[in-house]
Amino acid sequence: MTVQAATEMWSRNAGDVSTDDGKKYSAKIKKGYQVVCDPDNTLQEVLFAPGLPLLGDLYPGSRQIRVKNKAPKQQSPVLWTVDVSYEGEFGPDGLEQSPLDMPPQITWGKADTEEPVDQDLTGKAIVTANNEPIMGITKAISDITVTIKRNYIGVNLPATHAYLHSVNSDTFLGFAPGLGRMTTFNAVEKFDEEFGGYYEVTAGVQFRYPYNTTPNKAWYARVRHEGFLVRKTVDDPPGRALDADQGRETSQPVLLKEDGTEEFDPDNAHFLEFQIYQPLPYNALGLV
Repeated sequence: MTVQAATEMWSRNAGDVSTDDGKKYSAKIKKGYQVVCDPDNTLQEVLFAPGLPLLGDLYPGSRQIRVKNKAPKQQSPVLWTVDVSYEGEFGPDGLEQSPLDMPPQITWGKADTEEPVDQDLTGKAIVTANNEPIMGITKAISDITVTIKRNYIGVNLPATHAYLHSVNSDTFLGFAPGLGRMTTFNAVEKFDEEFGGYYEVTAGVQFRYPYNTTPNKAWYARVRHEGFLVRKTVDDPPGRALDADQGRETSQPVLLKEDGTEEFDPDNAHFLEFQIYQPLPYNALGLV
């Protein structure tokens, strides 16, 4: 006697279905089979018994729920039982819903960063008793983050590369232009029985809190306008700043006004902001 066709055991059927948002469902399904064979049949022969699903096979009637594990157990010299476990996802329209029609999975969170600050809560400059700016003070800034997962038939990697060095030029998920920056990207190739390969894409966007600036400049580089070279008047060429008391070249940078002349009041410090990320339309990505 050789390995006979596997027989499904109704008593070993089990399953679990869960959802976080009511839009995408995760399924775990278990089926049990018995296999009758000769005492000298190998485990491999049992695993490939006729009628026994193979790893990767679809669950009947589904498009994304597949065999993930097969667990054989010998019950007697000629009898084996095999538990077959399926795992996958399906949408609110049922097991046959196309993976490209699945709604996006959106997860919100936050990210904390330590950013240098030079003003207190009221906007007053952080200085010593002698009005000298204090360096090295930082503040924990909390940003909102979002992770979006959805399926695409294909991925344009050169365009994605550009987005990883960009900020949103449009209002995205309610956040004003300039606040969002794509910080993570991941694409996993999947396979659908009907139309073939597709990609499960996960993208992360961080929305910067516009501390001491406007939303459109939230991701600009921002530095206090100071240096060793100053102008006596706007029309004069810049020269080395001098210590007010000793008349010698200063060993510390001095505050500068917008026109390059010296600023003596720390509360009126001028700041330079530089655009370092390209604005791109985030809604064009089709993530939501």
